[in-house]
Amino acid sequence: MNPNRSSLWLGGALVVIGTVMLVDKYTNGAISWLYSWSALLTAGGLLLIIRSIVTSRPNQVFPGMLAFMSGLLLVLDNFPYFIDLFWPIQIPTFVFLVLFSAFLALFLFRKADSGLLVPVLLFAALFAGSLLFDLKILDWIQIKHWWPMLLVLVGLIMVLHGAGTRNRHHPIAKSETDDK
Repeated sequence: MNPNRSSLWLGGALVVIGTVMLVDKYTNGAISWLYSWSALLTAGGLLLIIRSIVTSRPNQVFPGMLAFMSGLLLVLDNFPYFIDLFWPIQIPTFVFLVLFSAFLALFLFRKADSGLLVPVLLFAALFAGSLLFDLKILDWIQIKHWWPMLLVLVGLIMVLHGAGTRNRHHPIAKSETDDK
C-alpha cells in the first residue's frame, strides 16, 4: 500500500473515531462505547466486503464478513427487543453463525473452489445443532440415537467429493478417455 493511501485510511479512521467521541461527549453518553465500537466493526466489515466485490478480489471477503457479522450481533445486543429475543442463545451458537456466514461469503465469491463447501456445511450444521440445543428443541438423549446417521452422511459427502476429484485428476482415467 502506498504511503498516500495508508495515510488516507488512517486519517479517515481518526475522523470517524473522533466524531464518535465528540457525539458521545456532547450527548451525555447517549452512545455507549460498546455500541459505537460494534457499529464501527460492522461498518468496517461492510467496507471490506464492498471493496472485495468492487475490485473482484476475494482476499477481503472472509475477514470482512467476520467483522460485519460480529459487529452486527454486538449492535443488536444493545437493543432491548433483541436482548429478549436472543437471551436463551449461547455464545458458541453466535460464533458458529459468524463462521458459517464468512465461509459462505467466501464460497459464493469463489464458486470454483468446491472445497469451501466442507466448512460451509460443517458450520451450518454446528450452528443449527447449537441453536436447537439452546432453544431446548434437542437434548443429548435424542442426539445419541442420531449421531451415527450424521457420521454416515458426512462420510458419504467426503467419498462422493473425493471420487469426483479423483476422476478429474487421475492420469489413468484421462488416458482411458484419450484412447477412445
